[in-house]
Order: sequence, then structure tokens, then C-alpha cells
Amino acid sequence: MKKLLCVCACVCALGAVSLWAQDDSIVGQKYDNEAEIYYKNVMVDKIYTYRKGYVVQYRTKPGRISRAYIPNDWFRQKPPKAEMVTLKRAAGPSLMVFYKDGAFQSCRLYVLENRKDPTWGIVPFTQNLDSEFDNAADLKLEF
Repeated sequence: MKKLLCVCACVCALGAVSLWAQDDSIVGQKYDNEAEIYYKNVMVDKIYTYRKGYVVQYRTKPGRISRAYIPNDWFRQKPPKAEMVTLKRAAGPSLMVFYKDGAFQSCRLYVLENRKDPTWGIVPFTQNLDSEFDNAADLKLEF
């Protein structure tokens, strides 16, 4: 019993010493090469395929809908600006947009694998959205 008590006391003492020895000066410190990277995630209502890319319809506020235009070229670039992740089952599709130092860096579109799902659609051939895709340099989400 005395040995067990002695071992427990040693373990506690070593733990306390290691906590005391930590350098608090590095907590919250910003380094020169550190970048501010963050992401925003939105739930997607519908994804429309178009000859030049995808039109992603998402909700901004209750009752408001906005669109994002993701060109096909973004998926083929090295490194890619866009990535599509197919899911067999999910709560619904979503769009995750990554920003670095406040500027658009890339996006990840989570979609359901089944293209017959109601979340998929096709832009009618009579609708011309070429200008939306030709001028797409970055992705700005509305909230």
C-alpha cells in the first residue's frame, strides 16, 4: 500500500513539474510565416450543371437564396482551386470556401453521388450564363 501511495505521489509530482516547466510566452504568439486561414461552410439547396461549370444555389438568410459559380477550370488547375467530394449519404450537399489572409484560396463542394437526387439539376440550354463563368476569378459568398 505504501509503494502504491509512493508511486502515485511521484506521478503527481512529475505532472506538476511538467506543467510548471511549460513556457507560457509562446501561447498566443504570432509567427512571421503564419497565415490567417479560415473557412466558411454553407448548406447547398441545389447544384446545377452547366457547360462551363456548376451553379451552386445556397441559402444566405431565412427566405434568401444566393448563387455561386464554380468554373470547370478550377477543378483542373494545379493546385486545384475547387474540389468535388462525392458522398453516398449525407444530410445534404454543402460548400466549404477557404480564405487565406482574407482572400479566396479554394473551395470544396460536397455533393451526393446519385445525380438523380433532387439536389442536382441542369441549367436549361436557353439560359446563357457564360459571362458568370468567364469572369470568375474568386468566390464571394453572400450571407
